[in-house]
Order: sequence, then C-alpha cells, then structure tokens
Amino acid sequence: MKLKTLKDLVVRRMGERVIIERDLKAEAIEWVKEYLKKGKNYEGKPQTTNNLIEAAGCIAVVKVFIKFFNITEEDLK
Repeated sequence: MKLKTLKDLVVRRMGERVIIERDLKAEAIEWVKEYLKKGKNYEGKPQTTNNLIEAAGCIAVVKVFIKFFNITEEDLK
C-alpha cells in the first residue's frame, strides 16, 4: 500500500473513523526498511557535514519507529 497521508489508513467502523493498528505498523515497517536502505547509501561517502546530518536523521527515524511500533528483526524480513 502506498501511503500518502494518515487519512489513507482510516476506515469506518460502526459510523466511527478508526485506524487499524496492524496497517499502521505495516506502514511503519516499510518506512524503516526504506530509511535503512537510505542510511546504507552513506557508507563510504565523504564525511561531510550534510552527509553526517542526513545519515544521523535516518538513524533517528529508524530508532523512533522501531521503539514506538515495537518492530522486531523478524518484522523487517
């Protein structure tokens, strides 16, 4: 599923709008995989300030998502 906004995950149940937790976690797993790939692109590149900031940003996003959504190594396979 290609998520554009959180509204894409909202479904109606008994007249109420809800977000399905497993769908949100699945989307978070996809983001973590994408950021892990993006972070690996910085390996071997010159350690300029911009590269270091972007790599640190990738690491921060991954850490937050893994902790918040309780993502395991098995989830990332």
